[in-house]
Amino acid sequence: MRGKNAQRVCQSADLTLWRERTLTWMRRDYWEGLCNIWAAERWQETSTTMKVNRAANPEANKHTSGSVSFATHQSRLESYSQQMIEKYAREEEQPQLDPEVWVAASSAPKKGYVYGFGHSMDTSGVLSGASSLGS
Repeated sequence: MRGKNAQRVCQSADLTLWRERTLTWMRRDYWEGLCNIWAAERWQETSTTMKVNRAANPEANKHTSGSVSFATHQSRLESYSQQMIEKYAREEEQPQLDPEVWVAASSAPKKGYVYGFGHSMDTSGVLSGASSLGS
């Protein structure tokens, strides 16, 4: 709730007044601890530096999902959709997921992991053929 939201709720930019407006879902001592951190000079300096950095380089501040940007996810999904259409153009039904097509669309696996599969899916069969797909 830091920043603009806290200012709006407390109707003040004064950090000392924020302490009095404990959130209903947070323990009072936790809230006061956060307010004390935010009021510290070192935090204020870091906050100002980060604001300047974000303003100077807006392209670097895109939303991400983990370490992959939404734009990258969108590109991979579009590539996957197109490859699925091409692969199954003559088929009556296409599977919900074709692991080989996903590996090709999302690039070769890295560190033995196919990003986007999650941790519970067995990818050993896909990974064994991934070296040929990636090259």
